[in-house]
Amino acid sequence: MDYLKSLLYSTSKIIVEHQKLRQDFTDVSKVISISILYFNLGLGDDYLYYGTTKFTGINTGEPLLMVDKHIFPEYYLITVERYRNIIQKRIDEWIYIFKNNEVAAGSVSKNIDIAEQVLSEINMTDAERKRYEKYLVNLIRDADVLRTARIEGELRGKLEGRLEGKIEGKIEGKLEVKIEIALEMIANGETNEKIAKYTQLSDERINELRKKPND
Repeated sequence: MDYLKSLLYSTSKIIVEHQKLRQDFTDVSKVISISILYFNLGLGDDYLYYGTTKFTGINTGEPLLMVDKHIFPEYYLITVERYRNIIQKRIDEWIYIFKNNEVAAGSVSKNIDIAEQVLSEINMTDAERKRYEKYLVNLIRDADVLRTARIEGELRGKLEGRLEGKIEGKIEGKLEVKIEIALEMIANGETNEKIAKYTQLSDERINELRKKPND
């Protein structure tokens, strides 16, 4: 019996709470109220009603033309039980959901696919919901495993690259030192056997170095 009064109260409360003291009225909140009703509010044949504040001349019957005519609250009353399950407008796709707890085939309204997903979860049995939740958890875990493996692979690649670079640098550095020692020993007339003992170079490598001064 008092539903319309509660709508008026809620609207008024929103406007007042969002209007700060000493603030001018240029930023008064615009309120749009949408009621999804599962009972008949008043008499009528339609399932979708719209109402707002209008000023009409008592003598002329003509509406008063105003600059801020859109500032007044707007009310939409959707009487679900009166809806005949016939989709003529986009809004009917949503009213169909309110009445039937499912999305009508061929629905194309924005975000209605999200509503369909939510409804499918709501309508699950306890066993189905547990399986679905387990499936979602496994999806998250699988994604985490793949992400972790990728990060580990990247880190391993970087570490191995740095390690190989350091080892190669050290090897090359040691080889250069050995070659310098071998060249000096060759210049002093030392034998291949003695040079190999101090440098661990092969006999073939030492012979190559012996030819180098003559190149």
